[in-house]
Amino acid sequence: MSCASSPAAMIRRDREVLVISAVVIILTLIFRVREDREVYVGGLEDYPLPPLCMSYALFGVKCPGCGLTRSLIYLAHGDWAGSWRMHRLGILFGAVILVQIPYRLWSLRHGGRPSFGVWLPTCFGYVLIWLLMANWVFDLARSICFAA
Repeated sequence: MSCASSPAAMIRRDREVLVISAVVIILTLIFRVREDREVYVGGLEDYPLPPLCMSYALFGVKCPGCGLTRSLIYLAHGDWAGSWRMHRLGILFGAVILVQIPYRLWSLRHGGRPSFGVWLPTCFGYVLIWLLMANWVFDLARSICFAA
């Protein structure tokens, strides 16, 4: 048994993912998106947050996750269409983040034992990464085709 799969490591991982998921959910409820697509803290519209995507800020190139933050914010406020416009996978990622709460609580209640084993969550993670990359390539191809 490797150190990464020890019960203590799995419990620590469950706690970390639980906290991160809860923080993401809370922040998406606090944040808002301005008409110019800048993100701000609710009530402080004149003070947008700095851009989160360093790839776009430094090089003008969108990364596979560009728009996910705004998509999740729209989703948290019930704007499904806005969420879809910002990132096609925002609704899926929102569901994945939301499901982490009961999933991690269940795992912690059962001593860090993964409820679906190790193989299924790992494969699901790879599928999410593949979907992000495929969506990004699709957007790049579409922008090249329509730019010509």
